[in-house]
Amino acid sequence: MLAVKEENGTRKPPGEHWVSPWLATGMIVVLAASFIVGALIVKRIYFDIPTPRTALERELVTQKTQLARDPNDVATRVSLAQTYYRMGEIPSAHSQLDIAKKIDPNLWELYFTRGLIYLDQKEINKAIIAFEHGKKINPQNYLTYFYLGEIFLKQSKFQASVENLEESVRLNDKMADAHYDLALAYEGLGREKKALAQYREVLKYVPSMKQAKKAIERLSR
Repeated sequence: MLAVKEENGTRKPPGEHWVSPWLATGMIVVLAASFIVGALIVKRIYFDIPTPRTALERELVTQKTQLARDPNDVATRVSLAQTYYRMGEIPSAHSQLDIAKKIDPNLWELYFTRGLIYLDQKEINKAIIAFEHGKKINPQNYLTYFYLGEIFLKQSKFQASVENLEESVRLNDKMADAHYDLALAYEGLGREKKALAQYREVLKYVPSMKQAKKAIERLSR
């Protein structure tokens, strides 16, 4: 009977297969590499957290990380609501504002943000209530008066618009939009001289505004 291999003077019978140590080592290396690559693919598909790509997504991750450390950080909670609002996720925004209200019911930013969301969603009466509440909490913020004045102007409630816009420009006289809206509200009440003065104020800050220039020409005839 023929021998397959002779090693150290010992013959191995044909039924026993001999494998080179180098071949065995190579096979082990290949199998190990295949296992590692496979594990990395599985980890990539099932376990990796997607990397935020947009600025809003990065803000969202940062805010959620902060709230995981401190759930009562009301400022971050409102900021998260604002991020959700900008992303168009309105129910999530309201949910965060509800939590913020439980933490601090006297936070101006909470009601202002809520007002902006309602305004954007055409829920005007709810927006008015939110802005009015914010105005009581912080009567020194010109933006609350501005948005209320703008809402009342669009509703042709000129006196209410004037009252809010006058306060807005008193608190911040460099906001051209507030001066322009106030001019329109004055015109609605027939107070043309005051309207003319406000249109001129607009041109101090936005000299190229055509609407204000045309209004000045019309009222100066």
